[in-house]
Amino acid sequence: MYLDSPVWHLKVDCPCCNQRSCLLLYSCGECDRLTAVCDEMFTMFLDPLNISLDNIASDSYNKICPNCGKEGSLKPAKDYEILKSGLSPKDYE
Repeated sequence: MYLDSPVWHLKVDCPCCNQRSCLLLYSCGECDRLTAVCDEMFTMFLDPLNISLDNIASDSYNKICPNCGKEGSLKPAKDYEILKSGLSPKDYE
């Protein structure tokens, strides 16, 4: 039996849809940067440490990294990638 890794999400309200725990964390296999994606509106936030309307990528979620532009490089972030980015366990679940 194969189990997929969990999909981690931030514990903050999304400024686009005003819901809690809907910001999923993705990492880029090319540039190693994290991106938060609203699972309701598909809005991409460039920096999960700064969730605000001023920090939105120009495109909605399309599996292209908004930081480096590599297509197909986004994958659900692993816990060690999240911790490496500066977030702590109290910031995500």
